Amino acid sequence: MVSVNEVKDLKVSVFKWNEKLYNIEELQGLFMFRINNTSKKVIQIKQGGCVKEIFKKFEVSIFDLMKLSTLNSTEQLVSQGIQGIKYFSEETILNLIKVVPVYLHSCFKFDIKTSHQKPTIVIAVDVYISRTTSYMRKRLPRKQVKRQKVVDVNSENVSGKFSVDEVQEIRGMLRLLLKEPMLLWVKPISNQKRQGLHQVEAAMKVKELEGDGKEVDACSICLEGICGGMMVAVTPCSHVFHRDCLFKWLLKARRCPFCRSFCAILV
Repeated sequence: MVSVNEVKDLKVSVFKWNEKLYNIEELQGLFMFRINNTSKKVIQIKQGGCVKEIFKKFEVSIFDLMKLSTLNSTEQLVSQGIQGIKYFSEETILNLIKVVPVYLHSCFKFDIKTSHQKPTIVIAVDVYISRTTSYMRKRLPRKQVKRQKVVDVNSENVSGKFSVDEVQEIRGMLRLLLKEPMLLWVKPISNQKRQGLHQVEAAMKVKELEGDGKEVDACSICLEGICGGMMVAVTPCSHVFHRDCLFKWLLKARRCPFCRSFCAILV
């Protein structure tokens, strides 16, 4: 099993897929869970008494869009979406179920009302793991094992925006896993929208603040200091807060605590 200490980064992404799909109904979306290896090399994981090698793993599930209506229902969605992943410890799974819905509901506002001609919503969760697994850890001196946290969502260690080639790779894998016909000509769901699979960028930027631990500012939500090395969130209006403070705030109000500018992106 991969424990929480082997999770290097977690990236949550939202896409709109404006193509007519045979196996997706109008009020359904796609939840895609991917395990990625940050070293780009095959890693070994001990499971069921034998050692397995993985480089990248996809899990895709279809969900009812109403699952995005509340934080609790989105937690159920994430829980169901990662049931097929057996490489993570219970601690890691619980962290994923907690942090992914909070990020989604803080940064995006999902339009789930019944209407026609809407592109399919795709939620992609990428978990980046290091080569150091619990199997390999036994062979390494403790000082060589760097502790990581799964809660650092969309940190700058992993780029927040996919390249054109990466988006096409995701689109192709989705069509394959969904058993969609590989047609030469694919019709769009809506002629008023951009065709294909396109990423919806979050207005909020999450990053680790540069510095040596000295206080550089104060968070206007908790009134405590913001120091170098902390995870912060920057609003579209360029105001900086503790990431966790801002996410909790945005679950109740989607506006900047400082200037009341709207923060969430409509999907």
